[in-house]
Amino acid sequence: MLSNLQILTSFCFLYISVARPTEDAQIIEQNVTVPEILDPKGRDHEKAFQRTISVVQYRSAFGRIVLLICQRPCKLLRSSIPQVVRDYNEEKSYSSDDLIYYHYHYLRQSPLPFYNMTSTSKEPIILYISAGNVKEFHGELSNKVEITSWLQKVDKIDVFVPKTSQELDNYLTDAENCEKSYLLIVHDSLKCPFDYWMNVARVVYSGTQVPTILLERPMENAVEVTLYRRLFSLPQQCLIVSLIHNNQYTQPFTELAPDAIVDTVRDTLEYATCNHEENKVFTKSGIRASLTDLQMEYFVREVDLKKLEHKTAYIAVGLAGGIAVIALAISIFWGLNGSAFTRE
Repeated sequence: MLSNLQILTSFCFLYISVARPTEDAQIIEQNVTVPEILDPKGRDHEKAFQRTISVVQYRSAFGRIVLLICQRPCKLLRSSIPQVVRDYNEEKSYSSDDLIYYHYHYLRQSPLPFYNMTSTSKEPIILYISAGNVKEFHGELSNKVEITSWLQKVDKIDVFVPKTSQELDNYLTDAENCEKSYLLIVHDSLKCPFDYWMNVARVVYSGTQVPTILLERPMENAVEVTLYRRLFSLPQQCLIVSLIHNNQYTQPFTELAPDAIVDTVRDTLEYATCNHEENKVFTKSGIRASLTDLQMEYFVREVDLKKLEHKTAYIAVGLAGGIAVIALAISIFWGLNGSAFTRE
């Protein structure tokens, strides 16, 4: 007969073998309902909730993110949606600074602060979030073509990059019309980089339908002349972000976060009028008339002379410094020779 100890040991072993799931089963189960299994009181859900908020705020502040929200297990979507996002990034050849990021959130009770779920449906949803702007996908979640088409729409960017002074002149002339506005961005990728300008242009266009004019330094002399002669009150600083509207333009924005820029553009256009009433947001001097050929030639020559003066000054300073170094070397050389001669 078995002893009481043997019987008890056999019973415990049998219980553990039947009741305890295998390691693989645990992994699959946790992928489906992590909050319920790990923490019935919701502490892990709160961690996931805070993590989602942090990730969305971080990724969407100067970029954008696609967020998949499920209120019940959606294992297939968790696999297919990030692949669609990856394929879209590759199709657009986005650099590492301009990628669309992806995040998944399992929603239980706490509503997300950046999205008001009015529907009682438990169906999963996809959100595109950038600089406080939230766009929801309304379509078939299993249809890659529909999702890609939606991404192309919400991710649209409208940017003009003038290559000549005439192109810039045409855009500025268009802005004399009250119905036409532009966001002007001028920067130098080395001296004053504005790495997230594409996202600024994207959110401004998405939120206000205002396209962007992008100018990168160093500019051709004729382009520089057109810019500063027609927008005469614009300061010649390295980085400029300004709104052009109704034959007027603002001084460079001081708040350069994407959400701050789109809010400034939206608020400015909301209170702007078409009858040229005085608006403190805009400069007192409006957009000046286009330059004549003779004026353009004169001011271009003037810019050439200024650049030549700077180069001459650098050459003179370098030459003077070089002569001083040579003179010092000669004096040291003769001093050493003199000392050696004395010792002999």
